[in-house]
Amino acid sequence: MKVKTIACLITLGPMTTVSKTVRPWEAEVLKEKFGGMCDTSDGEAAEMSELPEVESEFSRLQDAHGVDEATKVSHVENTFGRGKAGLKELERTIKGSVVKAKKKPGPKKADAPKADGETEDPLT
Repeated sequence: MKVKTIACLITLGPMTTVSKTVRPWEAEVLKEKFGGMCDTSDGEAAEMSELPEVESEFSRLQDAHGVDEATKVSHVENTFGRGKAGLKELERTIKGSVVKAKKKPGPKKADAPKADGETEDPLT
């Protein structure tokens, strides 16, 4: 399956920027963590064998992005919420990042055979 990616450009200081391509749910956490210092744009859809398990992804994001020093609440919880509500919101965001496959046009259906004496133009 294909999953959307987001290109993030994070400004850490006047001379320091970091470019990172992440999944949409992680981009939300980065925007919460870095605020106006995180610019995002749509990236290419990338192949992913399966979606991550929600609870383990929540934990991974918490480990990767830590807590807000002012509130002592993790950036993941600030983004998605706490407990079951946070897991449910993260799950919704993960599932929403799947790129829907475009339907290929199928073969054109053949016209039904005409009855004897029937013409193409119904007015004649």
